[in-house]
Amino acid sequence: MRKYHWIESCTLIYNWLSEVHSLNIKNLIKTGIPDSILIHKLKKQGSCSVLFTFDDGPSPEFTPVVLKILKEHQVRAIFFIEGQLATSYPGLVRRISEAGHILGNHSYSHSHETRMSSQEFKADILKCQETIVGITGEEPSFFRPPGGAVSIASLAVAAFNRLTTMLWTIEGYEWTQCRECDPNLIGRQMVSRIKGGDIVLMHDNNPKVPSILNLMLPKLKNREYDLAHGIQHT
Repeated sequence: MRKYHWIESCTLIYNWLSEVHSLNIKNLIKTGIPDSILIHKLKKQGSCSVLFTFDDGPSPEFTPVVLKILKEHQVRAIFFIEGQLATSYPGLVRRISEAGHILGNHSYSHSHETRMSSQEFKADILKCQETIVGITGEEPSFFRPPGGAVSIASLAVAAFNRLTTMLWTIEGYEWTQCRECDPNLIGRQMVSRIKGGDIVLMHDNNPKVPSILNLMLPKLKNREYDLAHGIQHT
């Protein structure tokens, strides 16, 4: 995992705010925000790796099943935790950490930045951070905004609070346009699209995800992708 250079990162954000305020976030990503602030794919050294990430948990019904499947296939993932759910299910948060996975910050209330003031948004992120630290003693290094809604403001708030924002390159859309799709179809489509260096988004609160993982993981391992060390290439 990275060592965060905080002063350098905060200086970069200040420079961008003065130089690129007229660009939208998609253009900023294309122009290359340093990965100390925003990650949307693995580094080139991770070209044989695929990193699985899970949002919106923990779920008492599905997270334990996901953890069992990941263990069977020797996959190390990042779980982006909702603070309010961590408060309800602290034992699950500890279980994720004890299984060797990384805990990420997915905000406390899962409210989008656009529905909150900047101070409320900051407080929501910090409350999630404090909740996870209080349960595990582990301070998350990564933040994923609810819905992946990234803005200059959200990047700045995360970075000033020692969090690197992480997006993704592949997702199954299991809560959106593929909500009614057969999980095997979702899994086959994802396998056909995944390549080395991808960051995969899934949701450990979705009933389809265990079946999708059971289809995907053996196929990806047969293609000799490293599913255990992607975190080292962020």
